Amino acid sequence: MEALLWSFTENLRGTHRLAKLGLLEEEDWRRRVEGEVTFYFSDRYSRAWWRSFGDTPSDYMPDELRLAINETIANDDSEVVDYILRPRLTMESAPATE
Repeated sequence: MEALLWSFTENLRGTHRLAKLGLLEEEDWRRRVEGEVTFYFSDRYSRAWWRSFGDTPSDYMPDELRLAINETIANDDSEVVDYILRPRLTMESAPATE
């Protein structure tokens, strides 16, 4: 799980870097954060991992990117979160239909 989250944040960092080099538009890295953070950081484990990794100031993760990720997580009320966190419907718990 950590490898997946690490590679995702590394990809975000790369996209951010490409924008800073002028190879992508500024909106490109922001749209990527807004569009993908919800999926990767929508469960409790991933958010705990991000709190541990993302809240530690470093030269590795630009503050601008860290803040964008934190804002996206804070504003996350998407269907992805609902899907991941809601109770699972199984054949045993499904209501009988007649």
